[in-house]
Amino acid sequence: MAKRSYEIMVAFDPSYPAADVDQTLARLKQVVVDAGGEVKSADKHGVRKLAFKLKGKSDALFCLVICNAPSVVVKQVTDVLRLNEGVLRYMTTRSTLPAKPAPAAPAAPAAPAAPAPAAPAAQ
Repeated sequence: MAKRSYEIMVAFDPSYPAADVDQTLARLKQVVVDAGGEVKSADKHGVRKLAFKLKGKSDALFCLVICNAPSVVVKQVTDVLRLNEGVLRYMTTRSTLPAKPAPAAPAAPAAPAAPAPAAPAAQ
């Protein structure tokens, strides 16, 4: 089965214990690895204000997991997150864009152009 690149964004209840957040992220990583995938990164982006309330909360702790995995991982991750009481919202997206190339080194300034030849004098 082909591996695809996925991004999993999870919004946790900010009052949910930090140890439980870490345990949930570890469980997500384990699900990905057990399915034959690899986790590229798992980052906590901190507590952010929400545009609208979710389950009565106006703030959420956001975490992002980026992985390469087969498509069966999406259902397994959904099952893990749906049953977790500390998760306010989650979203799994398939990344279709290639990684950004490294920026090119700035080019050296071009040599000044040679002066234009003088126009012939009118007679």
